[in-house]
Amino acid sequence: MYLDALKAQQDDEHYQIVQIRWWAIQAYFDGDIEKCVEYLETALNLAKETAQPTWVIKDILIDLRN
Repeated sequence: MYLDALKAQQDDEHYQIVQIRWWAIQAYFDGDIEKCVEYLETALNLAKETAQPTWVIKDILIDLRN
């Protein structure tokens, strides 16, 4: 439900990144750290490819660092 609400408010490129990060959060709480990191790396690459604002890229990097 939360993602549906966000989809209505965000452009498609940014929403894709948010959705992948949401999957990363789910993987983390499922105890699948490798999958979590994989999702975050995918989100980071997509953010760079679509020229997202620097704060988005830095935010993903913080998640990867932690």
